[in-house]
Amino acid sequence: MLPTSEGFMTSPGLEPPGSPDRPVEIRVLGAVTVRLAGQHIPLGDAKHRLMLVMLVAAEGRQISTAQLISQIWGDDPPRTAPDLIYSYASDLRGNLARGLEGAARMLPRHHGGGYRLVVGRSDVDLYMFRDLSSRARSLAGTDPGQAVALWRQALALWGTGTRGDPGDGPFTDLTASAVADCQWLKDYRPALREEYRAALIACFETELRLGEHERLIPELADLAAADPLDERIAGLLMIAYYRSGRPARATRLYQSTRERLSTDLGVEPSQQLKELYQRFLNQDPSLDPPERAAPQGERMTVSAMSASRSKKLKGDADPLSQRPEYLVGRAGEVASERPDPQVRNHEGGRSADDLADGDDRDGGANPNVPDGQVIVGEIPREPPAFVRRETLAQLADAARSGQAAVVCAVTGLRGVGKTQLAAAYARDRIARGCRLVGWVNAESRDSLLGDLARVAKAAGVADPEGDSAESARRLRDHLTVRASESLLVLDNAADPDLLRPFLPAAGSTQVVITSTSRAFTEFGTPVDISEFSRDESLGYLATRTGLSDRDGAAAVAEELGDLPLGLAQASAVIAGQRMTYREYLQRLRQVPVARLLGRLPGGDYPRATAAALLLNVAAAEAEDLSGLTGRLLRVVAVLSAEGAHRRMVDGLSSGDQTAMGAALQRCADQSLLTWSVTGEYVIMHRLLSRVIRERDKASGQLAATRQMAMDLLEPQLHPVDQAWARREDGAELASHIEAIWQAVAGDPAQP
Repeated sequence: MLPTSEGFMTSPGLEPPGSPDRPVEIRVLGAVTVRLAGQHIPLGDAKHRLMLVMLVAAEGRQISTAQLISQIWGDDPPRTAPDLIYSYASDLRGNLARGLEGAARMLPRHHGGGYRLVVGRSDVDLYMFRDLSSRARSLAGTDPGQAVALWRQALALWGTGTRGDPGDGPFTDLTASAVADCQWLKDYRPALREEYRAALIACFETELRLGEHERLIPELADLAAADPLDERIAGLLMIAYYRSGRPARATRLYQSTRERLSTDLGVEPSQQLKELYQRFLNQDPSLDPPERAAPQGERMTVSAMSASRSKKLKGDADPLSQRPEYLVGRAGEVASERPDPQVRNHEGGRSADDLADGDDRDGGANPNVPDGQVIVGEIPREPPAFVRRETLAQLADAARSGQAAVVCAVTGLRGVGKTQLAAAYARDRIARGCRLVGWVNAESRDSLLGDLARVAKAAGVADPEGDSAESARRLRDHLTVRASESLLVLDNAADPDLLRPFLPAAGSTQVVITSTSRAFTEFGTPVDISEFSRDESLGYLATRTGLSDRDGAAAVAEELGDLPLGLAQASAVIAGQRMTYREYLQRLRQVPVARLLGRLPGGDYPRATAAALLLNVAAAEAEDLSGLTGRLLRVVAVLSAEGAHRRMVDGLSSGDQTAMGAALQRCADQSLLTWSVTGEYVIMHRLLSRVIRERDKASGQLAATRQMAMDLLEPQLHPVDQAWARREDGAELASHIEAIWQAVAGDPAQP
């Protein structure tokens, strides 16, 4: 509708752009265009169109020439800027006049030092959007159906993208033009997009109140996929999923949103989204679908549907009801599946299979296991002659520390007994009635997720669709809010980044991680475990072999460096072949470790001693493409068992102390080297040294290793006249030379 000279004419309706009844159509929510009487009007270059947008943004108010100059060019306008503004306005006015008689009055001639656009509210798509949205907001409380219709009409003016977002609007033709760097444009465009988003969310919220959750899911899902960091959209989609009887999808969406926020922005979800998720956990009745979503008497809440499903599967007595609280009400789906054979659910002595089959037989309760206790995973049994170590008390003390989240990292060299320590602690917690005990093989991603999924299933929080990663995330959240005590053991962990997303942040669950990598100590309380004490070694060997030769046992323990795994495999050979300690020791010194210390048949440890130790060596070497870590380990393996001074091994890196520092740290993290109390010497376990030397010998590298070691020692030699003054240094050098000689003695590759 053409304006009068007095100003705006009030449009009788809000026809959409393009209506033949509207001779003037100005669009800015997409590309900047003007149509007069159905004909497209050329507007000139980008600066002409930018000036028109600025006049539209003023909504009929006059803008001074100085303000237009500032908005278009900022602090560095051209000297001819006032003339250019006058020219742009004149060109726009001429183009409008050529398109429709009288249209030049939309842009009155310069008057009072400024410009303004005189149009009706229905002539500009931006004004129509704002007016429709305003009317919708005013009706949302009294007539939500009409409010939704108005919002939908307003949102349609944007010419939305394929996912229902505002596409590239507004001003799509200016974003890649000569005015793309205009600061006013950069500020105004996102402000308008935020208006779109506010209207969209208000529309969705109103539709959810009307019970349209099922219909909204595809649209909300597209928007969430387009912008996974939009927490408002994520929250609305979570509600839609939840009300549609798909709480697992709602939980999965929360977890993925949380992970993206953490990964991309380094932040946690907003308090509103956290509170919404907590309401899901609590099955807040206010989240149930509104009554009009189904005829009275037919609608069931999410929690009611879950309870009904469970009763149909199990009868009135729900065997899962005695379990600790679980994440969402899908107990029936969990119970309907066949239980995992690694899960033992102790409900009055009935097995997990009995529970899954709905067996109501009266069975005698197991007096050794408390009712309602759930045990998951292959917890190693107590081995013969098990040595209870003092470090068990450290785990128990940590559990009583009162911390919000108790994570203990049990670290040490392979074969020192980390797994057996954790297993002994798990058995103790089971005996004391811990309600949930889960044992997880964390060596690889597949084993980690598979075992966590089994624990989640036993706890009643597994993903009904069988997604193990989702089950692991749901277990984490369940353990975070769980009130009753529980224990989760993550055995043989290799990658801290793999475990991090699945560790509970709070709650009454104690997590025990076993690993050769000290990197896991950043997660919580470090519990370092080393080889047996000599007394522990002697007691262990005597019990396993039945031999009373204490001196002979001490010699074997010395040769094996008191390594529990090596002692276990040695005692099996001694007892099985009825050997004396002296006979075994003679053979041990003649036969490679890999042959003599083999895996125990039927034992819980899956590898022979040499293979186990070399796993860590290979892992550390693979991380260092320069080869420095491998050279460091090979050289230390042929030097004295008392340790090598830091200044000596620095020679391996040609003076690059940064590289050597990284190599030393890598070996320490993998428990391959330890530092002396003074921090001056690096020490390698005696048995590990031998295994590395035997690997070098088998590969023909021992001669090269010897030469590297001798090259390191040569700069440490001193003149004869300083021998007495530096006698301690000389003794140390002599011990290294003797060790090198013993390491290579008998090697056919030696000259």
